[in-house]
Amino acid sequence: MSDEINLRKGDYYVFYPEYFDKNLSRAQGRRIPKKFAVETPTIEMLTLAAKRIGLDPKVDSAAYPRLWWEMRGRLIIKKQELPKTQLLKNLAKSLRTVYEYMMKKKQEKAKEEKARKKKKR
Repeated sequence: MSDEINLRKGDYYVFYPEYFDKNLSRAQGRRIPKKFAVETPTIEMLTLAAKRIGLDPKVDSAAYPRLWWEMRGRLIIKKQELPKTQLLKNLAKSLRTVYEYMMKKKQEKAKEEKARKKKKR
C-alpha cells in the first residue's frame, strides 16, 4: 500500500470483509443484518462491489483486529459525502449482487465440468 494514505488523519473509511460475513456474529465483527450479509466474502468481491457503485477502493493486506490470525485484507475508501453507515449498506447491497453472480458462475462451471466428465466415459 502506498505511503500517501494516512489512515490516522481520518480522510478514509476502512472496510473489512468481516463486516459483511454471514457466518460471523455481531460480536465477532459483522456490521450488517444477516439478510444482507454473504458467506465468507473475499476482498476481491468487496473490491468489485465498491467499483460497481462508483467508488475508488484501495486494497491493503491486513487482518481484522478481532480475528488477527486471518489475513483477509481490508478496503480503504476516501471519505464520501455519505456517512460510513450508509456507505456500508450500499456496499452490502452491491456485494450481494456480486456474490450471487459469482455463485451462479461457479455453478455453471461445475455443471460444465460434470458434463465434460460424463462425456469422457
